[in-house]
Amino acid sequence: MIDASPPPWYRQFWPWFLFGLPGIVVVAGLTTWWIAAHNADSLVAEDYYKEGLAINRELGKQRLAERLGMAAELNFRDGNIDIRLTGDNRPDALILELSHPLDAAHDMELRLAQITPGLYSAPADLGISQRWFWELEPIESNAGRRWQLLGELKLRDADPR
Repeated sequence: MIDASPPPWYRQFWPWFLFGLPGIVVVAGLTTWWIAAHNADSLVAEDYYKEGLAINRELGKQRLAERLGMAAELNFRDGNIDIRLTGDNRPDALILELSHPLDAAHDMELRLAQITPGLYSAPADLGISQRWFWELEPIESNAGRRWQLLGELKLRDADPR
């Protein structure tokens, strides 16, 4: 006599298929949560309100730079950043903040010494990144008045010499 009873449920395809699909979704959801929790987006500021208030102060610095006729030309060559500064204010040293557009871990602050009037230089390791945003300010201020210049440095456009 042949036993024609069906096999137990755990030996059949459909229960595993029906339980497997939601199981895969749960695993994918937990993996996505883990990635998001451990790789926070550095472009989103936690104290966005304070940063919004600081923007108004920064705009005042930029307006002062316009009134003084300040302009800067940045060049990166041979591991050095050179800045040619024009305008009515020539401080002894400058602070250059370089911001990586995608990863805040690569951001850096450089102090540039004046080599000749209007020419400043400092060594910098920019790695392989081709694009940087920059902010330039004097180290010392004239009676508390600080100007600020902003720009973008694209290394593929930099002077190859």
